[in-house]
Amino acid sequence: MSRKQVVQDRTCAELTVKPDKKKEQEIKQAILDGDTNKAAQLRAAFFEAKKWNIGDEISIVFTNLNPIVGTDVTLTESSQFDTSNGAMDPLQLEFLQQGNDINVPEAIQRIVEERVAPLVNLTFIFNGEWDNNYRENEIVISFEQTGAWSYVGTDINYDNPDSRPTMNFGWFDVATVIHEFCHALGMIHEHQNPYGTEIDWNLSALYQWAEETQGWDQEQTDTQIVDKYNQNDINGSAFDPCSIMLYFYPSTLTNNGVGTNQNLRMSPVDMEWLSKQYPGGEYDGKIEEFYLKIYPDENLDVFDDKIAACETMAAQFGESQPNTTSNILAGENTRNIIIGLLVVLIVALLLK
Repeated sequence: MSRKQVVQDRTCAELTVKPDKKKEQEIKQAILDGDTNKAAQLRAAFFEAKKWNIGDEISIVFTNLNPIVGTDVTLTESSQFDTSNGAMDPLQLEFLQQGNDINVPEAIQRIVEERVAPLVNLTFIFNGEWDNNYRENEIVISFEQTGAWSYVGTDINYDNPDSRPTMNFGWFDVATVIHEFCHALGMIHEHQNPYGTEIDWNLSALYQWAEETQGWDQEQTDTQIVDKYNQNDINGSAFDPCSIMLYFYPSTLTNNGVGTNQNLRMSPVDMEWLSKQYPGGEYDGKIEEFYLKIYPDENLDVFDDKIAACETMAAQFGESQPNTTSNILAGENTRNIIIGLLVVLIVALLLK
């Protein structure tokens, strides 16, 4: 396996906190009562609650301000990037020149301040090293654990000793940092987007790949890759194959032979989503201007062509799903869920 392939096989896990028992029981009761609209509204409110409030201040701290490159965190090298779907982020080129002398926490701060913060009406405050105390609205970044992952949105406020750190970087590059911080602002993995085109997975091949490259069993693979979010659960855009939230998946993992690319820059749709979810940011309504500012090697014609090219790519994956709000518990799914819950209740009563 080539070194480039090793990097492309990297993917991250997004972590979410389940509803508390009271909310979960309300959802189950609505299902049992046949009130699917209420169940949908409750689930939608649960996911909507992961969004930050407009104008929130978010503290960012590190468990280690001086991680050792090569020991604590691995740098992604230039030879490991696949630029067939677009060039690297200009910041990546700068960081590559620094080599092992780079201070990764300082680089992360610059990425957030120059790539994410201008798009949103939120304030990011970097407060140095974590003191091991729990605080609300605080992202705790570590380099000690395996892989790259983040809690989604306000799930970082789940007051539990196991919920710290809230973000981890086992490797460092610009695209990965943007990806994880987009999770922290409520964005989901693009391959789990319920809007628009679906990826036609070859499940047996995917499960084998996930076990070999990620160490995931079938359940975790379903959770992190296969399962779609419900349209009522999120404020989504149409499936965007150019999104920074989409990882590389080889064509051998799909039934129609159409894989996904390694995306190294934010797409226009990524920027638009963040700006709409957190309006009032520095570049609110000025996405084109921001895009061309941070990617000066592109121009307005390239910007328009990029959107068109991404839409064309999306059509290659398979059947499209309507970009409309659907009843998440309709028809066959509702009947199966109700039967399953009734079985669980009957077993519970028999065990009492």
